[in-house]
Amino acid sequence: MSSAYWQTERQRELYGNGKNITERVSDYVKTWEGRCYYDGIPDEVPSKVAASNRAPSWKAIALCVLRNDHNLLGLGFQRSENETSKLLMKKQKKLDTLPLFDYLR
Repeated sequence: MSSAYWQTERQRELYGNGKNITERVSDYVKTWEGRCYYDGIPDEVPSKVAASNRAPSWKAIALCVLRNDHNLLGLGFQRSENETSKLLMKKQKKLDTLPLFDYLR
């Protein structure tokens, strides 16, 4: 194995549908700039507005990054069909393993 192997493998980590977090943030900014924030999105918005996701802010982006929310679900991005099906399969498997009449013992 060559020494360059480790350097190339670390840089290929992708998130979600082949987009990395930088591309998702730029999509988020472009979307909001297209709606009505022509001068750019603000650094911070009031807490009630931020909680309802009615206005963008760089603070919301920073919080998603700090929470390791690489798919930016906290900003309103949706899960891909593949991720959703995996979650549903996990949930179904967990339900299948639960005892049905556990209280009778």
